[in-house]
Amino acid sequence: MKVRKELFKSKTLANGEHPIAIRIHHKKAKLVMTGVSTKAEYWNKEKLAVKCQDKKYKEKNKIVNDEYLRILQRVTEFDTINRPYDLDLLASHEEITAIYNEIDDNETIPIYTNFFDLLDAKIQTYEEGSARKYRQLKNALIKIYGNEIAIKSINKTWFATLEENLKSKGVKQAKELIKRFITTYNWGFTEGHILYYKPISYNKRAYTSIIEKRTLDLEGFTFLQHLYNIGTNEHLNNWLNEPYTFNNNSYFNAINIFLIMVAFDGLAPIDLSYLRMKDLKRKQYKKMPLDYTRIKDSQYMKEYNTKNQIIEYYSVQLLRQKTKREVNIKLPCYIIDSLLYPYYYDEVGFKKKEDDFILNVFDKKTYSQLSKKQIYSRMSNYWNTLADALNDYIATIHNAPTSLTEKRITYYAARHTALNVLNDKGATLEEIANMAGHDLKTLEKSYLGDFNIKRKVESNLRIWENEPIQEEAIESSWENQPRQEETIEGSWENQS
Repeated sequence: MKVRKELFKSKTLANGEHPIAIRIHHKKAKLVMTGVSTKAEYWNKEKLAVKCQDKKYKEKNKIVNDEYLRILQRVTEFDTINRPYDLDLLASHEEITAIYNEIDDNETIPIYTNFFDLLDAKIQTYEEGSARKYRQLKNALIKIYGNEIAIKSINKTWFATLEENLKSKGVKQAKELIKRFITTYNWGFTEGHILYYKPISYNKRAYTSIIEKRTLDLEGFTFLQHLYNIGTNEHLNNWLNEPYTFNNNSYFNAINIFLIMVAFDGLAPIDLSYLRMKDLKRKQYKKMPLDYTRIKDSQYMKEYNTKNQIIEYYSVQLLRQKTKREVNIKLPCYIIDSLLYPYYYDEVGFKKKEDDFILNVFDKKTYSQLSKKQIYSRMSNYWNTLADALNDYIATIHNAPTSLTEKRITYYAARHTALNVLNDKGATLEEIANMAGHDLKTLEKSYLGDFNIKRKVESNLRIWENEPIQEEAIESSWENQPRQEETIEGSWENQS
């Protein structure tokens, strides 16, 4: 909760003055007008007060300060009774009372006293992927508290102890567990499952950590392409006899699928798992559109018919499983077909039908018999096994690029890799943002911020362009230094 005095410059009164307001901010913002105003040049930005140049500055400052203190007092009242902040109520003059969930005798809303029962109810509202994350929270809490957490015991002190217990799991995991705990607790109150609610929160800054995003640079990506090309004789040209596309322990299948994911703009593993043959819509356009005003121009029509290039592409439109947002991908046919061709056929060698899955994570015949939990488990095992095959193979290659060896490669890195390679190849930020479906600010912060290594290094080098550092001078200066090894050895020889 933040409370601050402010000159509201967005509004100008008839006398040329601006209203003075109290800004309240807690997740959302609200302005409480004080009823007084002053000119912009009479407002002290540092002291947040009216300057003495305004003839009524004492009177105005008193009114503003009184309203400011009134708001602060009401914030204290909210904290005292453990009531969640309500900005409208906070700004008003109404009495602040504790909140209880009223129970209608005609309603059948279950009331929970054990947090684990509430958590189980929350888990039932999620699909398998998200439900699994909340089961992780449940398992973590059981290890600490056993099988019961009395909801009435949950308050700020209890929650602080929970934070300390969870921090032993590491910053990133602790933050995720705490967020899920608060989400469940707040959901319980808003849905009427908790009779009495005591607001809890955590300090987000205490859980900030620098997480290096996993990606391949241009060198690593082209090396994967090289491995794919040299493996074509052994695998791609013999896929009918040995259908590697059905073997997720095959390193070549692992490389092939990573390249497929990059070609699909880094489509997530879960989305690619569900992709079917019918999702690939083949379309085309002419590189040089027909100008109907020149159809009688024989030379123009000759060039149009002989030199015009027809570009064929696949249009893929689907909803992301995680965000439920629409994906609209345009893919050159010759690239996708070269990578996907073996996946268009079943294990016997027949062309797959429209309803068949492109990748062989699932089988169409048995898919409908699987539960949501089994579907998620099969996907998880498939992609983890595929990643193991890829990393194990790369580990056997001498002098593989650093971006392939410094950390374990996962298939979630494909999206960042696609954008990073485009960036390395000199594509404009506007082009990359368009492909990623983000604005420039999000693109820089979430995708390219950690990867512009060359750009950052070269920018810093410009500082020294006028007086370049001479490498020979550095080497000669080191030659004149005493040998540290001898000094260290001598000092140890004198020790008793």
